[in-house]
Amino acid sequence: MDEVLHISRDELYQPTVDSTLAHAKAVLQHAQPIVEEPVSPLRRLLLSHLFFTPLAGLLGGLTTWLILEPWLDDTSESNGAFFLVFPMTAVLIVLFIYLADAIASRRFISNVGRWFRGVGFTLLFSLIAIIPVGLILALIVVLPSRPDFTQADLSQWPGPFFIGFIILRSLAWAVYGGALGLGMNLIKSTKGQRRASVMGGLVGGVLGGLLFDPINRFLIPSSEQGDVMRFVGLCTVGLSVGIFVALSEQLGRDGWIRVLTGPLRGKAFILYHNPTIIGASPTANIYLFKDAKIAPEHVALQRVGNGYELIQSRSDAPVMVNNLAVHRRRLVSGDQIIIGDTILLFEERAKKRTAPTDQRIREAKVEI
Repeated sequence: MDEVLHISRDELYQPTVDSTLAHAKAVLQHAQPIVEEPVSPLRRLLLSHLFFTPLAGLLGGLTTWLILEPWLDDTSESNGAFFLVFPMTAVLIVLFIYLADAIASRRFISNVGRWFRGVGFTLLFSLIAIIPVGLILALIVVLPSRPDFTQADLSQWPGPFFIGFIILRSLAWAVYGGALGLGMNLIKSTKGQRRASVMGGLVGGVLGGLLFDPINRFLIPSSEQGDVMRFVGLCTVGLSVGIFVALSEQLGRDGWIRVLTGPLRGKAFILYHNPTIIGASPTANIYLFKDAKIAPEHVALQRVGNGYELIQSRSDAPVMVNNLAVHRRRLVSGDQIIIGDTILLFEERAKKRTAPTDQRIREAKVEI
């Protein structure tokens, strides 16, 4: 590191110039060269939302099937266990997604409250969703060519009715997917998080619901039990919800922080909260543990206009951006932030930049 104290002209005439100089000296005297640690492709994959969120959703659907299948009997005209399939699937998918995220970010105790709230609201909305789902499935009676439902062989069902039945089932699962997405991020979340989870749940529910009946019709048409159908369908619902929740988050993000060193190296955190607090406290939005030089609330990333600004939280918590000690700094994509012995990389979505007003006027004159 170049042993030069960098201080701006504005800082020179501020009353806090002495503390600024002391801060910069402390950084130069105590900072040791910090080297970015290599991240293997496997580690990057395991810490990616696009991997562990779909996997968690798949495990949630599979667990639902393992719990309920012994109690389901397709030959019985009345089986109360069938009413548990929708709400239990939603609750377990949300719970497994929470657990996967906690494992990836190492935040267990601080997330317990979120788990209770998320699972509770998911269960509540899933129970409320029974009403619109019941109305959707009641439309089966108006479908053309309605067969005798005692006929177990789905290949004997008329084509128009079968297609309509699939559409109605997909709509029903879409309702439950939307209830799932809203419940998991209703409290203490941003609009971006809620939008991503609801859209992911809706699309995942639709795609998962599409696969239930074709499994029995085309693969095992003579089976009297729908165990295989439910196994594939529930797992697909969970996988699809996980995929589209993760995709919605990825596509909707504006800025994110990638950890380059330490136990979380390779993990990316989307900047949902404003401000986003980074520190060694489990309650911080980005929790960096096993670094004794990091304060409980070390820095804050504040959304300003269409960009982000880094703000030092306390004077005894030095921060460096691109090897320069800073108190406050407007960030640009690619900036490296060093706090304690941890290197973070700030990245943001490329923005469409408009030409300055006078330039646009000149261009308009040329066109005329």
